[in-house]
Amino acid sequence: MRLLTDPVARSGPAAFLLLWAAAVFVLVPEMWRMGWSGNEVNYFDLAWAHFHPELSGPDHAVRDASQARVASFAVIGSLINLFGFDGAKLALLALCLPALALGYSLMARAFHLSLAGATVALVLFVATPQSLFGQEWLFQGVEAKVLAYVFIFPGLAVAWSDGAATRMFPAFAAALCLALATWMHFLVGGFWMLVVLGMFALGRKGARGRRMAVFFAIYLLLTAPLVWIILSERMAGGTPDMAGLSMTLNQIYAVFRNPHHLAPFVSMGEFAHTWFPGVLMAAVIAALAFGLARQDLSQARDRRLMLLVACLNLYLVLAVCLAFLDRETQRFGMFYMFRPGSLILLLSFMAGLRWITARLSDGSGQAAPQKVRRPMLRPVLAAFLLAGAWVAPQYLMLGYNLAHQPVPDLAHSLSAEDAELVAWMRRSTPPEALFLIAPAKGDMRSDADMPRLGLERLSQRATLVNWKFVPTTPSEIIRWYRLLQLRQQVFAGDCAALGQLPASRPVDYLVIERNGDGAARDGLQDCTRPVWSNARYRVLQTLSAEKALAAVPSGTVAR
Repeated sequence: MRLLTDPVARSGPAAFLLLWAAAVFVLVPEMWRMGWSGNEVNYFDLAWAHFHPELSGPDHAVRDASQARVASFAVIGSLINLFGFDGAKLALLALCLPALALGYSLMARAFHLSLAGATVALVLFVATPQSLFGQEWLFQGVEAKVLAYVFIFPGLAVAWSDGAATRMFPAFAAALCLALATWMHFLVGGFWMLVVLGMFALGRKGARGRRMAVFFAIYLLLTAPLVWIILSERMAGGTPDMAGLSMTLNQIYAVFRNPHHLAPFVSMGEFAHTWFPGVLMAAVIAALAFGLARQDLSQARDRRLMLLVACLNLYLVLAVCLAFLDRETQRFGMFYMFRPGSLILLLSFMAGLRWITARLSDGSGQAAPQKVRRPMLRPVLAAFLLAGAWVAPQYLMLGYNLAHQPVPDLAHSLSAEDAELVAWMRRSTPPEALFLIAPAKGDMRSDADMPRLGLERLSQRATLVNWKFVPTTPSEIIRWYRLLQLRQQVFAGDCAALGQLPASRPVDYLVIERNGDGAARDGLQDCTRPVWSNARYRVLQTLSAEKALAAVPSGTVAR
């Protein structure tokens, strides 16, 4: 029973291994998802293009000229070369899931959580949307930020660990972990680097200054090449041409593309419904944590942990206030101020469970007398069992999903009509054919749904633009935005807009859905002709493409 109540750090290797196993057990149904998310499709396709640039031209929707994500692309692209797309996702899941569980266990040990407390904290976290607001998450797939958190978790753990004031190992190890995290995801690693500086500042007086200086110096040295890459790309790009646009670059990125992550005040109604409850909860957590930090807790490390959690939640509240002041210009949108909210919520759960289980100890941190411990064992055991009871149904759902889709096959998500379209594109058009895909019912966000999401990978044809796949350099963001606006005009029946698309060559085929395609069909009669259709889709060939293909010898088009 002491394994449930005593800190893992004092319970020996067996307790730590049990905690790691419990963390893996909790995370498997949360992370082991065979379907492909939009971010995963984007990152994996970009990583593949990084290794094989000849397969991704300037007219592909999935493209990004920036080299700032070279490390994560190298990891993902290497796995794709070894195992293919589906095998690479399985391999990355198999690597990241136990690594994240290990990192979480190290954090729990550093924060002196018990086995029960750490397990319950993790279950509470995955049972929530994994963030208070901003639609952030830690354990719902594999992408660049997940690779960053693989290194951030142990970095936070080692920065918080005990040790003699003269020892610099925590600074060296934390700098290495946070530098690797920053190479995987610049913004995520950079934010938590600042948090680690704050953790060292809250540490032992004799070690504060030296550890902060050593940590920061090593971190800067290891990340300097990445900083140079980012700065040189920004300076080389110059000022993008904004002529004729009604939004600034920052507004396009924050308001047009990422309001769910970056722009709480696009509408006050949306803020009140989606953001305000979480902001209020962050304020409450900050106030409670500040209050508990002022109490005479049993150990100074517990006071520091509460103070850290209070400051992090206060940061979230202040970030929302800054977003309100910046709601017109969105200058701070590019910094993803709310991205840390997911890990902040996890740390808040961990601090809360540490405070609860610490009530089982006396002021020295030793086990409390039996008469104090015994009444507390029942609720601790009950919480531990309830956590297991919550996870059990998740495994039933996982088993059901795996029975229907045992491997992460992107084509599995296609309907029969979608599969027919992909097959026709590969069979009846040349590899260099350029497609423009209409959004479903005019809604650009439908680009994040199948088959549009995986159309380039499955068909091996360029599709020019997709709302989901936004690049990161200023000039490419502007081009992406112009393409989306012109695409809307094209599928509203404007033939002239076809010639204005900023592509390297004219578009060959337009794909529209038969349901509600009247405006496109009627308005594009003068510049296109129908060449294929099924129950859901209609494909129009542009007349310029028809003339070009007429010169191709018979039999060379079909594939």
